[in-house]
Parts: sequence; C-alpha cells; structure tokens
Amino acid sequence: MAAFGEGIRQLYQGSAALHQGSGQLSSTGTALIGGLDTMISGMDSLHQGLVKFDEDGIQELSDLTGTDLTSLANRIRALKKADGRYDNYGGICEGASGNVRFIIETDEIKAE
Repeated sequence: MAAFGEGIRQLYQGSAALHQGSGQLSSTGTALIGGLDTMISGMDSLHQGLVKFDEDGIQELSDLTGTDLTSLANRIRALKKADGRYDNYGGICEGASGNVRFIIETDEIKAE
C-alpha cells in the first residue's frame, strides 16, 4: 500500500510537471509563430527592396552600358582623356598653368 501511495504521488508530480511544460511549450509556440510572422514580413521587405534595386540600379546601369561593361569603361576612359587635354577655357598667359573640371549634369534625384 505504501509503494502504491508513493507511485501515485510520483504520478501526480509528473503530471504537474507535464502540465507546466505544456504551458511553456504553448507560450513558446505562440512566440515562435510571432517570430515567423516578423521574419516573413522582413523577407517580403527584402524582396521588394531587391526588386527596386534591380529596376532602379542594375537595369539602369545595364541600359547605360549595353550588354557589357566594356562600353562604359571606354566612355569613362574617353572622358578622362578629354579632361586631361584642357587647361583653360579662353586662353592662358604664357608660363601660367590652369585647371579645368568637367561637371556632368543629370536629372534630379527625387525622394520617394
């Protein structure tokens, strides 16, 4: 009878521990679901950002350079070479030195 009583007591303690663990598992599962929702939202934002980067960055560069970067590199080299040829706009005194910088104007960048 004493062994049976001890077994019942251990069964009760085990059941109480199981009940407490089930509660922890339930609340942790809820937190996990919340974390997954946040992760999914973040992944969606990342995807939208990558699509925008592709459209506004990569595609624009691709349109500028053509099928490869060689034409862009050639354009930059030609511009740099032309920049080195000029040391004044309208004439310079003998023995004087000058410096000319080219400024490239582009369309305005609009904040979104």
